[in-house]
Amino acid sequence: MSGFADQLRRDLEEVFLDPAELAEVVEINGEPLPAIITRMEGEPDEQAGVHLQELQLVTLASRLPRPKPRQRLQMNGEAWYVRTVSQEAGLIRLVLWREGS
Repeated sequence: MSGFADQLRRDLEEVFLDPAELAEVVEINGEPLPAIITRMEGEPDEQAGVHLQELQLVTLASRLPRPKPRQRLQMNGEAWYVRTVSQEAGLIRLVLWREGS
């Protein structure tokens, strides 16, 4: 790896994804990993009283096998579904959703 790539990886692990700094530890499919979680406002479903809960999860791409859209994941013991997946600079970004009231 180049010096820049090594420094970027260290910064991601030691600052950006450090639970003492910006991240929190979540459990994805039984594996704990540091992640940045951003809750998003979901759109109401056509059924009265049902809303979609959405969140964005960002973590190290090397720690999470790349899921596919519509794939079900367990996060902290609860079922979520993958809406979108993107990857850049060693990070993977998932937008997850589930139904909620």
